[in-house]
Amino acid sequence: MTKMSNDSKERGLLPFDVIVAANTGDPQAILTVMKHYDSWMMLQARRRFVKPNGESSYAVDQEIYDELMIKLIEVILSFEV
Repeated sequence: MTKMSNDSKERGLLPFDVIVAANTGDPQAILTVMKHYDSWMMLQARRRFVKPNGESSYAVDQEIYDELMIKLIEVILSFEV
């Protein structure tokens, strides 16, 4: 059995110092957190759209995506560390 390194166990986690910096309002840290969750939010905002010819496709609903981004920023700034 292969032993996991600490790096592979923590893959996908944001460093604590980035979270603290974002919580204090550091714009670069907030952007880092937003970028970290961007693909998840795009997936959550994906909706099925039906074209006038009856064909359907999936696309990101920009309004939902923007609401998720705003909520994320609110949570980042109000998070108690």
